[in-house]
Amino acid sequence: MAARGARATRARACAIAVLASALVPCGARADDAAWSFDARSERHLDGAPLADFQDPHLWRVLRPRAGWNLGYLFEDASASRSEGGWTFSLVARERATVVASRDTLDLARLIDTGTAPVGDRAFHVRASGFGFGGGGVGVAREWIADPRWTLHAGVQALALARVIDRTIAGSASWNQADGTYAAQLWSPRADDKLRFPYEQGHARVGEAVLADLSVRWHGDVFSAGAALHDVGRMQWAGLPQQQETLQNHHAVRDVDGFVVYEPLIQGRDTQSTWRRWCVPVSEAEASVDTGAAGQWTLGTRYIPGGVFLPRVGARQVAGDWGLEERWNVHERRAELAVRRAGWRLAVGSDRLEASRRSLSWQIGWQSGG
Repeated sequence: MAARGARATRARACAIAVLASALVPCGARADDAAWSFDARSERHLDGAPLADFQDPHLWRVLRPRAGWNLGYLFEDASASRSEGGWTFSLVARERATVVASRDTLDLARLIDTGTAPVGDRAFHVRASGFGFGGGGVGVAREWIADPRWTLHAGVQALALARVIDRTIAGSASWNQADGTYAAQLWSPRADDKLRFPYEQGHARVGEAVLADLSVRWHGDVFSAGAALHDVGRMQWAGLPQQQETLQNHHAVRDVDGFVVYEPLIQGRDTQSTWRRWCVPVSEAEASVDTGAAGQWTLGTRYIPGGVFLPRVGARQVAGDWGLEERWNVHERRAELAVRRAGWRLAVGSDRLEASRRSLSWQIGWQSGG
């Protein structure tokens, strides 16, 4: 077993070395290739300011929206070399998404603050969170199938330093007459920071191979495209995992023989190899070129968990300057980007005060721009 593990580790190291060495292939001249770097961040939280995200009493200030509530973090940095349609990159990145029903957040706030609902109430509990962080290498290829079609495919091999995968589902209710909650909840969790009383050692890092796929059609006036991000497989040997169930209307008898109700919590801890398919984030966009008024776009992003994020935007070019504006509807975030001489700078926010709930920025450069 140890020998096989050592061989697998050496094989992964060799693969990473081969991809990394492709950044400077033998015999290539520096002026034959385009070099670039890019760093970007997108953060959003429904119902509360981003500044309060780490507050242990977040529930007390949370004001959920109707329907599904969303929080996300997308951050990455890369250094790349492109030549002949190929791009080789070194990457570091984080991705995290949380989707929860309003009932779930209302229930958490009421319990945390010790506040009782007004009248009888039923809660549909559903929340899911998934996130990972790590670094590695990437390779991508672009094909121009004909003047109207462009295809792009890329793959990243990542060493994972952080993973969390958790779901909470079930139902709960409040009975005004006797002042009690009844609940039946189920919660599986996998987390590298989870600790058990009799925890075994586990691998220091996980592994992921994730692909990006996109296609775009270019018309004389209209254009359209679609993309899938993070299609692939993840695993982590020995990752702590937990299955919990809560039944909060479990009947028992006290010492005097009276029936009382108390929580029944059952759990199962494991450290088998964690594996899962990464559910991709998908995007679609259509645009129309109006000539002097620039290009206008309409698009959407789909976040796993059932949330669509529509957006509208515009692009203009004046000499060697490029300007882009975008309005993200769900986030209520306005974004502005400027391009010139290979540089791209962008910033976006839903408001100017510290109480902002949505924030984005990007800085990038490409040689020969």
